[in-house]
Amino acid sequence: MATTVNLGITKVEITDEVTGRDSTEVLLKNLKTDINAALDVIDDAAAGALSIALTGTSTTLTAGQYRNRVLIFTGTPGGAATVNVPATEHSFSIYNNTNQTVTVKVAAQTGVVVSVGEKTFAYNNGTDVVSALTAGTTYTQTYATADRTHANVTTAAMTDSTTGTAGTTFAAGVGRYVVGIPIDLAAITGAGDVLTTYVPGHKFKILAVDFHVTKPATTAAKLATLNLEIDTTDLTGGAVALTSANCTPLGVQVAGSAVTAANTGSATASISVEAASVTAFAEGQGVLLLKIQNMDEADAVASAVDQLTKAAADLLDAKQLLNAIIDDLQLMDMVL
Repeated sequence: MATTVNLGITKVEITDEVTGRDSTEVLLKNLKTDINAALDVIDDAAAGALSIALTGTSTTLTAGQYRNRVLIFTGTPGGAATVNVPATEHSFSIYNNTNQTVTVKVAAQTGVVVSVGEKTFAYNNGTDVVSALTAGTTYTQTYATADRTHANVTTAAMTDSTTGTAGTTFAAGVGRYVVGIPIDLAAITGAGDVLTTYVPGHKFKILAVDFHVTKPATTAAKLATLNLEIDTTDLTGGAVALTSANCTPLGVQVAGSAVTAANTGSATASISVEAASVTAFAEGQGVLLLKIQNMDEADAVASAVDQLTKAAADLLDAKQLLNAIIDDLQLMDMVL
């Protein structure tokens, strides 16, 4: 029987003269079958969406598959895939949901290449499949300066006068500072507090303790060990063992032991300096340097970095969403 050129719809034909009621009923039933089949074909061509799993690198679609309005390719072809379609005119959408590029074409022709994850709109002109999208089509949103001004916002460019170098990593030294405590060695006559209840006023961490000589000790065989407490808990490490031998000459540094634990305090915690193992010095002075990190500041910077990182990720998601919208707008523009 005769069919339409593009969709292959069977044409309704009456080849014999119809006489009698029974013959008329048979004809009507046949007409109903043919018309319903034709409507199904038209429905597929107008709005049908067919998912086709590609299991190899070459697939040929049947006329029934090809006539759908949307062709969705899935599966794992194992390499760049080719999908051959009949050489009949048809416009349709393609969605490549495989893990390989897919070329849709008429056999022995060039066709269109659809990248992984790409959606496009194509047209078969009877010879080959070509893209129905206009190359280089762009959608640009413009708005006047007045539309983006705000009373509390300035559009002036920021000037960097820090002399620092911009980078993608925040330095480990955020919030660090040094507190200097003057120490008169001759005033330490026995075990006990040298400094009582210094309160930094913020959450903190003690990183290191050193002593720098500003007036040398000259009398031999003198010693004292300085250690720190946070509230009533001794630091683990941070002890500075001073002797007549290491408190000379002027400017020498006496390093404390490594601070390893019990070195953090709250905003209300206090720091004390204690002396122990004392054989009283006759002279000598210096500065006890406490290297401290302001953890409130460090936490604030870390939180800001975390929020900026999330904001950057959100912007990237928004960009991808906008790109997808633009793709859909281009597709809609071609369809309409």
